[in-house]
Amino acid sequence: VSCVSGEDGAYALGPYPHTGSAQLLVEGPDHPRAFVHVPVPDGSDIVEQDIVVERRDPLRGRVVDQHGNPVGGVEVMLGERGGTHYHGESERTGDDGRFAFPDAVASHDDLWVSPPAPAARWETVTDRAVVDRDAHIVTLHRFDGDLVDLRVEIVDGETGEPAPPGDVALWRLRGLSRDDRVPEPRPSISFGDVTAAGLRPGRYRLIVRAVDGRCADRVIEVIQQKAEPERLELWRPATVVCSLDTSGLTSDETASLGTMLVLLRPSHEASFAVDDRGEALPLTPNTGMFRVGKCESFRMTRVTPNVPLSLHLARSDYFGEVCFTVEPRGEKCVTIRPVRSGAIRFAAPTDRATRGTLEVEIQDAAGGWRPIEQHSGKIIRPPGIVRWRLRFWPADGSDAVEKVGSTAVSVGVTSEVAWLE
Repeated sequence: VSCVSGEDGAYALGPYPHTGSAQLLVEGPDHPRAFVHVPVPDGSDIVEQDIVVERRDPLRGRVVDQHGNPVGGVEVMLGERGGTHYHGESERTGDDGRFAFPDAVASHDDLWVSPPAPAARWETVTDRAVVDRDAHIVTLHRFDGDLVDLRVEIVDGETGEPAPPGDVALWRLRGLSRDDRVPEPRPSISFGDVTAAGLRPGRYRLIVRAVDGRCADRVIEVIQQKAEPERLELWRPATVVCSLDTSGLTSDETASLGTMLVLLRPSHEASFAVDDRGEALPLTPNTGMFRVGKCESFRMTRVTPNVPLSLHLARSDYFGEVCFTVEPRGEKCVTIRPVRSGAIRFAAPTDRATRGTLEVEIQDAAGGWRPIEQHSGKIIRPPGIVRWRLRFWPADGSDAVEKVGSTAVSVGVTSEVAWLE
């Protein structure tokens, strides 16, 4: 069944033998093909349905690198943000970097861009909003240096013999955080060996977990012209027994604690809290729990040895934290002692031009710096003077901006620290 609309846009389709719904295909000289769903109720003689169509609004543009040179082999797709995307005249750009979507409409204003191989030579690309439909320019940042191959020997920490890697995770670091500007490497594994080809030089975190539970977590500096492979020792995981000590609180404060979650950091750990029988508690990984007056200790199993760890209360009104390192196959007993807390909120740049990643470190009693995670945009600390260091990594790849200072923390008060003072 088909028809052509008149100059006034009116249309009339002949008898439709079905009920329930109909799918209309609409297409015109200035309107690209579109599908419209029309309900057809039972017993209806005539169904009136207005159809709203969009006129063609073609999109043409080019993909260039940061030097203005055209980039070929780039996959470009267009669509509505959060919706379906499609290819244009060709799946990938040619040597001139050009792309075209002659049948696009105005609502199609979101681009998906996939750089050519090797992926490590290009920045990770997020969705791009269309700003110029006649000559839209997509700029990709190319890494012009040499790429490096990484090889890591995986051995048993007790015997020194080659060991099967099992699960392997490798990502590039920018400061202390994952560098999301570059694609995540895809390492190859074999017995006693992990390799990753075509990496940008820099610092990488390698996490290996064998099938039998042995594990390791290490930061590796990937440099050019290094002939010797790296070496990673796998050790048996450890257990942490965490207890609660409320002796520093009043009886009313203790009673107000109720049930408290305790989080293990770093968050990429794969540990589990267990009960007295060794059965995993119904909690997410790296999470323990206190129930004041009922269950004031828990065991955390499968903890990675030989790396700095911490357990802290997941609360904003009380501070409780303990930092530690565990020995392979050992059992570490630690205690969390809650105290009333305050908070510091750091106002990092938020405009689009300066967005990026903010890292917060605090200075410990020994004078060293250690990272601390934010809770709802704040860091929770006990009363007193907190010495902090901020490093802001702009998303555009420019150098980090560092700021160091001190803030007095008071109970129940959130102190604001502006990025630019």
